[in-house]
Amino acid sequence: RRSKMVSMSFVDFLEGIGRIAVFKPLPTEEDYMELFKTSEGSVDVNDCAHFFDHIWSIGSEFALQRFNETHERDWRLDETDQGRPLHDSIQYVCQLLIGRLDRDGDGTISKGDWKYKTVTGAAEREEVRQ
Repeated sequence: RRSKMVSMSFVDFLEGIGRIAVFKPLPTEEDYMELFKTSEGSVDVNDCAHFFDHIWSIGSEFALQRFNETHERDWRLDETDQGRPLHDSIQYVCQLLIGRLDRDGDGTISKGDWKYKTVTGAAEREEVRQ
């Protein structure tokens, strides 16, 4: 009985990813372009995790809170042709998850990433990636 409360099946995991994709405020292509323009080309964001790292480095949790407030999702709109397709949102969520698990930033999740000490700030994470 306890295992049902602390673990999930693969189908449950996929449903969880889908729910996060529907409700989590995620960047759009326009956000990527805006960040590139405002940084005068010095920041080239190539995935969702890197985007949020940069937002954090600019203004910590206040910048993230402002982003979340200005990018609040309307799931009813997303279910229409005017919203973001679910597969795009799932792609961003997967980028975010992999970016958080791949702590050394080499593009692969290895045993070393699980042993890697938690980095406290986006600036330190960025140094690790480079």
